Amino acid sequence: MKTKSIIGILLILAGLFIGVAGYGKVSENTANVEVLGFDINASNKGGQQQGYIMLGIAAVVFGAGVYSLNKKN
Repeated sequence: MKTKSIIGILLILAGLFIGVAGYGKVSENTANVEVLGFDINASNKGGQQQGYIMLGIAAVVFGAGVYSLNKKN
């Protein structure tokens, strides 16, 4: 197996891991509560923003891994 293939596979796995962690961070920091018919948003905007940044980084790392696997010599 070539070094480029190993690096590509590692990048894809890292992208998936970061994506799952980012999705978990977004869902942890999102909460809606309904009290007496009123919808109260109790979300942590800073935590959500960190999660979205992690999702963006995951997309870039995943794309780099796919690109490195598909790149011809």
